[in-house]
Amino acid sequence: LKCGDACSCFLSCPIASRPNFRHRWSSHRCWMSAASAAGTGAFAVDDARAPRPKKLKMCHLYMKSYKACFYGDECYFAHAENELVADPDNVVKWVGGVGVGELQRRQFCIIDEAGCLNVCCNRNTALGNPFVNAEPTYEKLKRTEEPCSECFKFGDEGDDCNCLTADKHVVLCDAFQEFWDLVMTTTDEELDAKARELAESVAERRGGLLIARRWAWHDFSRGSILRALRTVEDIYKSGRARVVLLCHCGVANAAKPCHALLIQTYLVGSSPSASREVALGPMRKCDGCHRDWLERGALDAEKDKFYCSLCWVDFSDRVYDLELKHPLMDAPLLQPNEGTSNMALELVQGTTCAT
Repeated sequence: LKCGDACSCFLSCPIASRPNFRHRWSSHRCWMSAASAAGTGAFAVDDARAPRPKKLKMCHLYMKSYKACFYGDECYFAHAENELVADPDNVVKWVGGVGVGELQRRQFCIIDEAGCLNVCCNRNTALGNPFVNAEPTYEKLKRTEEPCSECFKFGDEGDDCNCLTADKHVVLCDAFQEFWDLVMTTTDEELDAKARELAESVAERRGGLLIARRWAWHDFSRGSILRALRTVEDIYKSGRARVVLLCHCGVANAAKPCHALLIQTYLVGSSPSASREVALGPMRKCDGCHRDWLERGALDAEKDKFYCSLCWVDFSDRVYDLELKHPLMDAPLLQPNEGTSNMALELVQGTTCAT
């Protein structure tokens, strides 16, 4: 890795503020610092700036390459299930047979619940929240050089992290509720209508909101949202599996509502489900890599296809590249292009760029 190369960051990097380094999504958080400001290519472990954290998540490289990670014992992430340390924020909020959990933790941390089917509800899917705040406000970091427990950002005490304040979460969820109610009234003639137009009408009426660029880029129709919902609803009603809706917001902080909780309320209230004693059937194979991934993966409900956590990362990376090559035209109610397609934000931060 030489000066100017992409740093292999998994989470917010302690050298992110240093000159001559650019950052983009990869599999590991950088735990090295430049040994020379001139960029000689020499690196050394900087334990003072980046103390090794507990192994809360499985290693991407290890999982993807069948037990081949060049970090070896120095890796920040677990190479076996028995190396994982329980993450206190990796919780699932259950109502009936439907749960809501945090996407990253549910995909790579310890999973206690068996017989569950994860469903991805971020903005790469039809079940994502279309809205972002036009003027977001963020929480403050509580300790210097200790990552935020929600968005994992490093920094100095008092700096902004990437977590929206609770009032901004409420604004986004209220807008999603209105949008959701309108989608539910869709007639057969409106199934092919653009969902973005409906979202823009809500944003314009409420004010202070924009449409998320990533969600808009996928160009979902009203019908695609309803297909995704019906897929999840059928699984819930059949009792084949307990459903866990995954969003980046998570549910560890009860003061910050998540749009997935609104979907949860709809599913539980729509009709009773069959007995939840029935375990999930034969192990689902990933429709991308065709490996067996029962717990560490999630359903794309619109397409009714199941992808492992690694294939989801690869998919998001491909969308990022396509979005750069074929960007959306700017529009008054569309999220500005500056910084909104950064993969580290899109996949890791659980606030403005993902839900």
